Amino acid sequence: MKAGAARSWTLLLVCLGAVLALAVRGQPADVPWPVDVAQTQVGYGFRFDQSVPRWQVFYPVHDSLRALALHVGVVGDPGKLIVEIRDAEDAVLVRFVRAVRASGWVYLPFDAPLRVHPGRPYRIYVYADRPSPNPKQRFFWSGAFVPDFCPPCTTDVSGGRPGFRYAFVVYASR
Repeated sequence: MKAGAARSWTLLLVCLGAVLALAVRGQPADVPWPVDVAQTQVGYGFRFDQSVPRWQVFYPVHDSLRALALHVGVVGDPGKLIVEIRDAEDAVLVRFVRAVRASGWVYLPFDAPLRVHPGRPYRIYVYADRPSPNPKQRFFWSGAFVPDFCPPCTTDVSGGRPGFRYAFVVYASR
């Protein structure tokens, strides 16, 4: 192969790698399911515990979901993370209880596909299994000010911070 052609192939591979890196930026690696809806930007977060839950509305595109990922901050030993997906009537459709010891993306695969209605609102609801006794033992759900991401996708902090959205990824079935 000539030097010019080798450089062209190298440049092409570097560009392709950069595009792929941007496509998966902020998402857990090695997830076998396609993304249904996601907001992966992280700038800051809000604390939560047993008595201070957090929530984020989302509107699925597909009719069958397989997993969920959240970007969570952990300080000290705040207990166990509890994550639920609820429908518009506040019924719990799926629930996870997980020990989380490090900050970052928490991947939560469903035992079976979760049937949903595309275009209808659902809510990701997070809290801890115990109160936070002090600032050295807390969970935080990370997110960012992203006003263009799904305007009807409200959060528990929408009243005071209308453009804030929590970081999450919902994965669809194939």
